[in-house]
Amino acid sequence: SIEDDLLHSIILPGANGYQQALMDAAKLEDATLKNHFSENNPDVVQFRTTKRIKEYSVRNYVLPSPHIPVVVTPDQAEKSVILKAIFEQQKAVIVKFYDHNNYFFVAYELEVAQIDGSYGTLLYQAVIDFARANKMPLPLDTEEFGSAYFYREALRKVINEQFNYDTDTELLKTKMLAVDDMNAAFKDFVMSKVDFLDYANASAEDIVTMLSQPLQSVFYRASREKELLNQQSTITQENEVAITTSATTTETSLGNEPVGTGDPGETVGISGNTKPNFPKIKSYAGMHGGGKYRWDGKNQVWNVRRITWTKLIEAYPNLTDELKLVPATMRVY
Repeated sequence: SIEDDLLHSIILPGANGYQQALMDAAKLEDATLKNHFSENNPDVVQFRTTKRIKEYSVRNYVLPSPHIPVVVTPDQAEKSVILKAIFEQQKAVIVKFYDHNNYFFVAYELEVAQIDGSYGTLLYQAVIDFARANKMPLPLDTEEFGSAYFYREALRKVINEQFNYDTDTELLKTKMLAVDDMNAAFKDFVMSKVDFLDYANASAEDIVTMLSQPLQSVFYRASREKELLNQQSTITQENEVAITTSATTTETSLGNEPVGTGDPGETVGISGNTKPNFPKIKSYAGMHGGGKYRWDGKNQVWNVRRITWTKLIEAYPNLTDELKLVPATMRVY
């Protein structure tokens, strides 16, 4: 074959058949996209009818600046809007792909470089840099890129670079505990720090998995603390309801209309057989009513805090046969 003849022949410049050999070599290179002859003898280039291009491994070489360095293949470009945008830009220098997109061709003169690091890591770092530079929101859903691990690791690194751990951990906790909707507060806080994510369908749990351990700990500790506070508040409310109900029941059982507002600290009156029961009234005013009690001799009423009456009747239910809750007749000091 002509190729074998060229490979196994030595024809010196100026010798008979030299120019024909150059033309034959150029024709073979045009047909095969290889540069075996012209790399050894630049005289072949003048007879080429196509531009010389050179192949490189997608995973082992990167493009020079100002191009996005890590090569995006056609199949990758179909998975993501961001990858598609990078692919379209790289088409300016990448002539074609072959061998199941494992290799790419560029102009022979283009100076590519060997990749320095993991292809997956560098690819998704480039994706993140490109998206941020072009204001393209980055998804938290890693399935879009087909390589969840490399994308998540690259994204997590960039996300956590946006926080100042000396101040943000305590600030996040404060903001979460200050509101009822802690998940919304958490999401708002992260959004204020990280403005390049697509939060449209992201839950607080989706976001927290992308944060570093210190911030994750704040989220879960604050959630637990809020839960305990809510439980405590519920118990307090139930106790207050029980106290109010008890006092109201007592008043109703005595045939009275409810007295006052039900506030444990308001002043109410105790009338009835008060003289033999005064030691008890005084004792419960001291234990529960802040030591506040005042005798109104004109109306024969002891004025006390409502909580004094409530606790007294809880301890001595039968006293409702002797004592009566009435409106206060004077202030207590």
